[in-house]
Order: sequence, then structure tokens, then C-alpha cells
Amino acid sequence: MKVLFVQKIKALFGSEKYLLETIPQMEARGITSELLVVYQEKDWEGVKPILDRVKEKNIRVHYINTDSDLSYGLLRQIDQHIKNGQYDLIHTNLIHADTWLALIKTFFNRKLKIVSTKHNYEEAYMDKHGFDPSQLSFFQRYYFLSYWAEKKINYSITISDGLNKLFVKGKISSPQKIRTIPYGFDLPHFEEVAESRCRLAPHQLVIVGRLLSLKGHRFVIKILPQLLELFPGLKLLIIGIGEEEESLRELVSQMNLKEQVVFTGYQTNVLEWMNQSDLVLIPSVSEGFGIVILEAFNSRTAVVAFDVPAPNEIIEHQKTGILIPPFDLEQLKDQIIQLLEDKEGRERLAKNAYDKLKSYYTLDRMTDEIIEVYEEVLAS
Repeated sequence: MKVLFVQKIKALFGSEKYLLETIPQMEARGITSELLVVYQEKDWEGVKPILDRVKEKNIRVHYINTDSDLSYGLLRQIDQHIKNGQYDLIHTNLIHADTWLALIKTFFNRKLKIVSTKHNYEEAYMDKHGFDPSQLSFFQRYYFLSYWAEKKINYSITISDGLNKLFVKGKISSPQKIRTIPYGFDLPHFEEVAESRCRLAPHQLVIVGRLLSLKGHRFVIKILPQLLELFPGLKLLIIGIGEEEESLRELVSQMNLKEQVVFTGYQTNVLEWMNQSDLVLIPSVSEGFGIVILEAFNSRTAVVAFDVPAPNEIIEHQKTGILIPPFDLEQLKDQIIQLLEDKEGRERLAKNAYDKLKSYYTLDRMTDEIIEVYEEVLAS
């Protein structure tokens, strides 16, 4: 079996981590796997770190540099690469690749067999509506493209049940052509650092991820003054970069919290930052999956999140973490206070979460399930 993974890449996020882990596993199982990276020159700085990782993992990679998200020339280049490579199956990731391959299958190569992994839905939609399918409409460009491309795709994989329900109940996909395969990664073993520079305060909270409205940083910032009444030395660490940084800094300034909120920017040692904090907070409005949750489990630090998809699929309330009724800031505050005062409770949650990570969210399990899909598609 020979498989080509296709994706437009801008930076190292969840779907890129998926490729970096999945492709070497496929090779180890005897499945020849290659990666086609489509990128724009303006995104080169974000693409370069991924290419370094690709070399480390000996992934066979091909590149197409384009100045357009969609053009006849781009489709022809992809189509020619596929014909030259004689692939049995194309594995697309995200909406651009889905659209390109659906068009190529329609106009150039009707025999293509396509498997698509859905890592998320449109960020603006999820920020406003979460996984509510009732707000989907053909007048939304993202919906129209998803719906049309899905008709040409042989089978789709979603990384969470919440995402699966959105695609099925929103009538983008049929239940016979889609299944959920949660992420599974063999995250590196983390050893606690004895004298870490990542501990900045006696009580420390951390949020890790892109600075997007969808990630809900603002909810934690708003309750910080009340937390400081009980824990005067507390600090909130915000790790990551993104388009919401300026507005979050402005909110922090308006609330006179500049000394208590630390923007660290992008960090490579997120496990150490998590491990040195008392709680990892995930106040997202919704998540396609949430690799950050698995990273928190691996860091052996207790997690608090809103009870929304997909965090509520990964976290078992009061066993592997704490789920708060969506956007209830009073309960969020009370639960953080309770956990900051209960070290044994935090350690129990962290241990249970780590055990769950190692027993279920594994690369072997995920790879086995993806190969099942490949075999089903090729046999059909």
C-alpha cells in the first residue's frame, strides 16, 4: 500500500503533529507513506520548524509553493504529483486539501480514493456556536466547501465525537462514511526538573495554546481579581502566540493585572511549564480535540476545563480532571480555589489522567484504527 498525505501547512499545530507521528508509524507497519506540503511564501517562517522535524523522522516529503489557495495551476501540480507517485490512496487533512482533491477527482482523476481527517471546523463558527449543527447553512462558504468535498471523499475520520456529530447532524457527511478515531500520541516521558525556571510564583495557573478567542483566555482573566484575594502571590501564565494577544493584554491592563499575568510567548518546553504549575486551565469554547489536554496529562498536572466538546470526551469529571458547566465563571473560580487548597486532590487527578493517557491515547491504537479505514476503502 502506498499513501500520500496532503495538507496546506502554515505552522506547527495539532494536525501537523498528527502527520509527524502518524507517517513514521505507517512506514513501520509496511505502508509506504509520503507527505505533500503545500505552503505560501508568507508562511515560510512557520513552515521551517516543521521541515526540521520531518528530516529528523526521515519522512519522504514533497513541496509545492503557491501564491494562491486555489488555482488551476495548483490543482494540476498536485494531480501530476499523484500520477507520478502512483499512490493507492490519498489522505487529506483540513479543508484546503479536501477541496483540492475533490476538485482533482471531479475533473482529472475519477479513480482517486480519498480518506480525509477532520481535525476541526471553521474557527469563527466554533467560537460563536461550538458544535451546534443548527446554525450551519449553505450560505456559509466553509459549509458549502465541506459539504461538496465530502461527496467526493470515500471515507472521513473525525478526531472527536463532537466533531463527528457536527458533520453528521449538519448533513455534511453520512454516518456510513465517517467514524471517530481520537488522537493517540506517544508523548515523551517527562521527568520533573528539580530547580526549574518555570516556577514563577507560590501559586501558579497556566493556559497553553494559540491566543484565539475560541480558547477562552478572557474567562480566566476576569476571575483573577477574586482569586488574588485568597492567593495574593498567584500568577497566571499565558503560553502561546496568536491574533488575540493585543486584546488580551489590553484586558489585563484595564484590570490592573500586569504583575499577575505573564505572557511568555511561544515555548518549546510546555511540559515543564505545566508541571511547574498547580493547574492547567483549558477554558475553550470548544475544541476539535485538544492535544494540550494530553500534554497536561503527560506533565502530571491536574486539568480544569469547561464541559464542552471535545474536552468532555477526554476528561472524566472528578477522576482525570474537572469539568465546569460552560462559561460559569463562579463555579470556575470556586473549583480553582478548592484545588489550590487541596494538593492531594490535584495529585490524585493527575495520576489518574496520566494512567488514562498511557492506556488509551496511544499511537499504536490510533494507527491500527486508521489502517482499518484504509483497508476498508481499498477493498470497496
